[in-house]
Amino acid sequence: MLRPSFSIWTTLLLLSGACGGAADAPLPGRGGAEPCSVNGDCRNGSTCDLAAGLCREMQPGECRNDDPTLCVCELNSHCPADFVCGGDGLCIPGNNPAPGRDAGPIAGSDAGPVTERCDATADCPIDQFCNPGSRSCEALRPPSCRADSQCTSGSCEIQAGRELGRCAGGLGECTDNSDCAAGETCEEGSCVGGGTGCQTNLDCGFREVCEEGSCVPNTSCQFDFQCPGDQICRNQECVIPECSEDADCGAGRICDERACVAGEREDDHGNTFASATEVGDNSQTPGVLNYGGDIDVFRFRTTVDGDYTVGTIGNTDTRCALITADDNELGNDDDGGEGSNCEVTHTLIAGAIFQVQVRGFSERTTGAYAIVIRKPQGGNNGGGNNGNDDHGNDAQSATEVLEGVETPGAIDGRGDHDFFRFVASETGPYRIYTSGTTDTYCYLHDNGGQTLARNDDAGEALNCLITSQLIQGTTYFVEVQRYMDRGVGSYSLHIGPDMSNRLSEALRNNATATAIPAEVAAQLIAGTSITYR
Repeated sequence: MLRPSFSIWTTLLLLSGACGGAADAPLPGRGGAEPCSVNGDCRNGSTCDLAAGLCREMQPGECRNDDPTLCVCELNSHCPADFVCGGDGLCIPGNNPAPGRDAGPIAGSDAGPVTERCDATADCPIDQFCNPGSRSCEALRPPSCRADSQCTSGSCEIQAGRELGRCAGGLGECTDNSDCAAGETCEEGSCVGGGTGCQTNLDCGFREVCEEGSCVPNTSCQFDFQCPGDQICRNQECVIPECSEDADCGAGRICDERACVAGEREDDHGNTFASATEVGDNSQTPGVLNYGGDIDVFRFRTTVDGDYTVGTIGNTDTRCALITADDNELGNDDDGGEGSNCEVTHTLIAGAIFQVQVRGFSERTTGAYAIVIRKPQGGNNGGGNNGNDDHGNDAQSATEVLEGVETPGAIDGRGDHDFFRFVASETGPYRIYTSGTTDTYCYLHDNGGQTLARNDDAGEALNCLITSQLIQGTTYFVEVQRYMDRGVGSYSLHIGPDMSNRLSEALRNNATATAIPAEVAAQLIAGTSITYR
């Protein structure tokens, strides 16, 4: 049976502090509050704040004054000419012919016919765009546009820093009824209805009435579904809602029942890419849809090439979307995961930043969930084994997991060790064990590299089982390997508070104290145990 090597924990100690410091200590080369008098005193990724005399971490797009090529980045556009954004968030030498692209192409897309190879939309004809998945020019998809002339409304709205825009008025055909022919009405940006007008309501389509010789939307309603497009039913009239999310309402106001009202919301994760929660690309992270219409956004950087899977677990009915840092949607899903959970799989390339948006199935859906991001099973996830390892072989490349969530794993080859990282949610006894047919051996390590417990076969069959007293808010590592240092095999890891001990203690605390000998009257109920002491 193998033990953690000295080099593994030496590396961990350097990252977390020689005396078991915080797990989130800054990585070498990415800043830190070291004293400084000039920029050269600071590590890569940080600069000297002369007023404070301390090094501070630079923001994406910021370069050092003493070295204009030493820049922090998230996108290639953050880098100077002849540099691209590297996988560690720093600009590195490389060909950057199209500023604004993310740090690497996205492979595996099957959208549209290939017409021409490209690196950016600027490489394509004006009526096409560059698909980042296939790196090929494809026909624009309404309501996308690149020029005002491509919109019936005559207005192509392109946000700063973007190559594609959207035609004003939704699909670009119309913005109101005046843009349409006689007898037609503008619905969701398209002119609909006959062009000859009407005499009675029978001449008009579904949810239309005849007014002054033209078919117009019937705004009388009882329920939202009776209204056209994105309108809602209020006071028996179909109206355009004031808002769809809090961002539409401004500071100090929230969107409640599609109307802006005064108030502040509790929200555990940001609703935009700028306020997104950063997570690992092989991780599990808890989340809560705190209110109707809440959108939780997470961002991660890929570290390997291959098929990534993102989705949720839990009892909340979720929808999710996988999106690039430049807001190009790669895929979305409703119930592709277990139960009512969402799940999206897409081929990605290492070194790029992506975002995952999680929302409820309906605008009224709320509840807890956990977002799960899984690396490609065939990728080299830090463990070596000829590029075929599902979990890292040391604490630095450990997979972040949650309590109460079953995490699949596999011993992929001789000498494979799978490392997992978790933070205890409470102080008390914990159970850590595996299930499956593989003969496992487990270790529990603290954040400083010290082994707290180990076990071979205390679990079911040949599975390991560790029970240990843990401290709330503390980071721990679990190492799983085969009992014999050869062969392969799959398993599932389980981590959580020891509820069996808690139940036994509760039974003891509630037991009836009785002097012996004694005669005690009691009524036995099927399935109930009675303890006397």
